[in-house]
Amino acid sequence: MSATRALHLPLSRPMVWALGIGALGLLGCAIGLAFAPQALARAWLGTFVFGASMPLGALALRAFGSLSRGRWVAPLQPVLDASEATLPVMALALIPVLIATPWLYPWTLPASPTHSLYLNLPFFVLRSIVYVAIWTGLWLGLPRRARPAANVTQMHYARRGEITPEMEFVAIREGMPAEFVRSEIARGRAILPGKC
Repeated sequence: MSATRALHLPLSRPMVWALGIGALGLLGCAIGLAFAPQALARAWLGTFVFGASMPLGALALRAFGSLSRGRWVAPLQPVLDASEATLPVMALALIPVLIATPWLYPWTLPASPTHSLYLNLPFFVLRSIVYVAIWTGLWLGLPRRARPAANVTQMHYARRGEITPEMEFVAIREGMPAEFVRSEIARGRAILPGKC
């Protein structure tokens, strides 16, 4: 491919709409930054809290399901995966909040009467970074499928007589018993793709 040829990426209609809405959002942020930076900072904080609640809620559901060894998490697996995948984006969205901290939280300013070791800007930034690191560690550390050293094929589990969350998910979607899905996989008459 020559350097003069433009890179053509196929864009679907939803992608074009999403890019257009994103461009309008950036334009709105630029206007807000120019005319009302404090109002923009408060709006960004509210949006960040709302947006971060989705991946953190999904993380909490997965953690609770993992701790309780509940099979009820299996049908939610694709939704939880998609929600948790937005966690790095929310970590990036925290950067403007940290930049606007003096506008959002006046107690972080050195001249504030409540200024102390705990209520100051460096410690606030450090706390925020530690929280994001903990959330990311939980996201990366919680089991999603099987243990790393174990055989993770569906046929392996099916032949051992185990019904995995993926088998349950397929059984629910196809409207058939999970045991039937397991037996068909064990016999080699059915397969489960990587993303079911």
